[in-house]
Amino acid sequence: MLGIVDIVLNHTANNSEWIVDHPECTYSTDSVPRLWPAWLVDSTLNKVTHEFIKGGVSWGPSAPYVNNEHDMNTVLKEMERRLHSLNLHEHFICDFGKVKG
Repeated sequence: MLGIVDIVLNHTANNSEWIVDHPECTYSTDSVPRLWPAWLVDSTLNKVTHEFIKGGVSWGPSAPYVNNEHDMNTVLKEMERRLHSLNLHEHFICDFGKVKG
């Protein structure tokens, strides 16, 4: 073996010269539908984070601060509740009638 090359495109900055010149090489939920569950998780956690940072949320009375373990558990519980409501398992259900054996 002379060498191995491992290109990890998802570790390329979205403003890199290569991505700017070749946007067709990027991953998106349009080009790779299997990314949809990951996008749902990311966007949900992002929304929870921004709501907490703004403060005034009923589920996080100490927002925008985490002062102690109880505050952290409150945030984690809300994240868990939101993630559970996404029903992510539904994205991985297989229709065995359509699977070729």
